[in-house]
Amino acid sequence: NETVYRDGMQCVKVFGDGFTKADALGEALNQARVEECGLHVPKVLEVSQVDGKWALVTEYIQGKTLERLIAEEPEQAVVRGLYEILRRSIHFDDLVTDRMARAGRN
Repeated sequence: NETVYRDGMQCVKVFGDGFTKADALGEALNQARVEECGLHVPKVLEVSQVDGKWALVTEYIQGKTLERLIAEEPEQAVVRGLYEILRRSIHFDDLVTDRMARAGRN
């Protein structure tokens, strides 16, 4: 189980008892990868502990959650989301190649 709450302009997702440091860092890494694709998602700010449990802190973006969009208009939300992911993923390889080249790892 997870608990998510807003703290000013940040969101804090506190993972349940069974979640490890690796789980929290893995989720942060996945979100950072999506972020680098150029999708409009909350930016990861930190991974820390809250009351002995691992937590992921992200920026707060006002608007409807993906869960709510799908509940309200399942067909449109899913189609728009998939379109956006596919449209941006076409350019993902170029983005990765460009970043690697700039870092001298090509």
